[in-house]
Amino acid sequence: MHPDSTSIARHKVLYVEDQAVNTMLMTALFERVPDCDLVLAECGSEALDRARDLYPALLLLDLRLPDIHGSRLLPLLRRVPGCEHVPAVAVTAEHDFDIAHTGFDELWRKPLNLLKVLERVEANLALSTAQRKALQRAPQVPLLTTPALVARSTERA
Repeated sequence: MHPDSTSIARHKVLYVEDQAVNTMLMTALFERVPDCDLVLAECGSEALDRARDLYPALLLLDLRLPDIHGSRLLPLLRRVPGCEHVPAVAVTAEHDFDIAHTGFDELWRKPLNLLKVLERVEANLALSTAQRKALQRAPQVPLLTTPALVARSTERA
């Protein structure tokens, strides 16, 4: 069933990633995005299960998943009702991956430029003016980060 258009609009973003540090980083980043819920999956089969009835506004797929390559998962997700035309982003450390002819709309290379990711999330979700202001008020984050940097910062906490 399609989400009720009269309810408060919350964007659902499906993020498929098997590395815990990357998941923690993206979760922390999405805490700065108003009216948005990050839905996590660790593998392709879990992503397909979670995508049902989710009607996501954005798909973020790691490429090296334990059960399937992200470029092979995307066509399977496109068969799920509500995922047919959703913007899809390859999020990867594979520096030789080219999104041409893969169905991905964008490529975000790891280590991620966090400010750029926030900009692209905003563009992909077509956030309202009020939501954009909330993003602008978000605390400053490092321009670049790595899983090691995130691990060091969480050890200090």
